[in-house]
Amino acid sequence: MRSYDEYKRLADAEAYAKHKKWLPILGVLLGIIGVAVGAGTSPQSQGLGGFVGLVAGFVVAFVIYRLILHHSSQTSADKMYTADWCVEHGLTDRGDDYSPPNGPYANSGKRQKSYRAIEGELGGLTTLFYNFSYWTESTDSDGNSTETEHPYKIMRLMGTTLPIDRLSIAKRGFMNRFAAIDKLQGKLTPERPIQLESVEFNKLFDLTIDDHADDIWIRRIFDPATISAAVAGQFEIPDLRYYDGAWWLIEEKHCRARDLDTLLPWQATAATAIAHLARVQNL
Repeated sequence: MRSYDEYKRLADAEAYAKHKKWLPILGVLLGIIGVAVGAGTSPQSQGLGGFVGLVAGFVVAFVIYRLILHHSSQTSADKMYTADWCVEHGLTDRGDDYSPPNGPYANSGKRQKSYRAIEGELGGLTTLFYNFSYWTESTDSDGNSTETEHPYKIMRLMGTTLPIDRLSIAKRGFMNRFAAIDKLQGKLTPERPIQLESVEFNKLFDLTIDDHADDIWIRRIFDPATISAAVAGQFEIPDLRYYDGAWWLIEEKHCRARDLDTLLPWQATAATAIAHLARVQNL
């Protein structure tokens, strides 16, 4: 598969061919406006004012034209690269506005939007990647409102279940992203903290399960072999939450199209951890 930069060069050429007609149009329109404004603001020297306005109009026209080219080229390169990347890896490009209603941050903020969703089978798990943003609004002492975007990349993995309804695990010493979501949304999740027999494990991880789960299941999920492997670092446990029959991971910031390859090791790490934690169903 070609590199992202090759797609960008192709998109640049297409954008230029598509939008080159706008430069003279914008130049004439904004040049005329500039002359009128410049002459009007300098009654004593209309010629000089008009000339300055003309130059300013052409400069603004060129800047707008470059912004149009950049947006068109970037959008086209992202779409082409994403489509071919999905084909290369046997995945489906779901586009924008495709996200599960029960996903992390789904009801946060005053509005939400999802971007660049990709779905398919990876490592025996049905995997969905998508970028997601929600916006919050704040008002200062003068009554001025400001919107703030909160961007994330989210992954959902399905195909391997647990005999309990909910489970969350996160490394201690790092921000527990799912706990942060619960706090943000004012949720009291039906989960309770669990301490295992391993002091080393308890020092490394925060672990919660649903309130109604039988403790015998958590002891079978985290059997001595799994605990020992986790403590020894034989596999990595990222921040994970299991609910509604699916495993969820989140990270701050969107994944750019040119960085799609980084999703594969992220998914592989999660799939390895899930394989260890879900061994119970095969016992």
